Amino acid sequence: MWCDFFSVDEYDAFGAAVDDALGIFGAEGQDIDEGRVELAAGDPVATVYEFPLDLLAARCRASAGEQWPDICARHVMDWAEGEPQRSWLTNSPFDEVENLLDVWLTGKREVAFQGDPDGPDQPFSVRVADGLYASFLAEVPGLKDAPAMRSFVPNSAVCAWNLTAAEVLESGRRRLRRLPPPTWELRTAYIQDDQGGTEATAGVYFASAPSSVSTPVSAWALILDEVTPVVLEPAGLVAVPHRHTLIVGPPCDDDKTRNHHTRAVYHYADQAYEVVADIHRVSPLKYVYRPPGNFRSGREIGQARQPNS
Repeated sequence: MWCDFFSVDEYDAFGAAVDDALGIFGAEGQDIDEGRVELAAGDPVATVYEFPLDLLAARCRASAGEQWPDICARHVMDWAEGEPQRSWLTNSPFDEVENLLDVWLTGKREVAFQGDPDGPDQPFSVRVADGLYASFLAEVPGLKDAPAMRSFVPNSAVCAWNLTAAEVLESGRRRLRRLPPPTWELRTAYIQDDQGGTEATAGVYFASAPSSVSTPVSAWALILDEVTPVVLEPAGLVAVPHRHTLIVGPPCDDDKTRNHHTRAVYHYADQAYEVVADIHRVSPLKYVYRPPGNFRSGREIGQARQPNS
């Protein structure tokens, strides 16, 4: 037996306490004879992992039997809610974790728990623009009591690192610069007139991340003017509809051509936003972008080059 310090009765009682704890998350009914259980955990989407029971069994063995249900419930809840990973990030020097961080863009502030979004356990988020926020996912290594998994960087970690939001954001930019840049595809949109005929064409650029890179291509919006195939001066139109799409409409010299490009960006971005699940969406907004890193949405400037109807 993997925990031979238990008597038969103690082992049965421990198994019952673990099963009740797993039942909180719909994972009851597992055989613990191999010394491990399966549970969904991790960010941004929970994945099923195997968790070792050794430390939990030792904790129970050192405590009174009537405390075992509460001990198991708290321990399993910590697994499911990422407490070991948050603790590791908070207690690790920033130099050790900086290269483990990936930028994660969202259309609203990332919140993992009810309550104050500035609470220590909540994911750290920094506003990039109106309707555009950056959080950070860390590839936390395997720990003594938990397998390797991705976890949002919590506010407590950024506080412990004594970094400002701007410094964490700049760290994300540095990491992006070390990765292979996205590839770009020029797509031609056909602009229709009132009779359904083709009035004009407009070129719109779509970015995709290299197959060797796990970072979503949307993250490159943070260093957009460094990776685009066109110079975004004086301004370009940008959309980040979902995590795996980044759309750029190049600057135009005249109003008519600019309107055609704007209509094309709106069409492609709205279509991309609608066809994906909510977990993959970033923002439905479109942005006028001026280097370096200045996003302004239509809500901020009235109409961000809204296309003529």
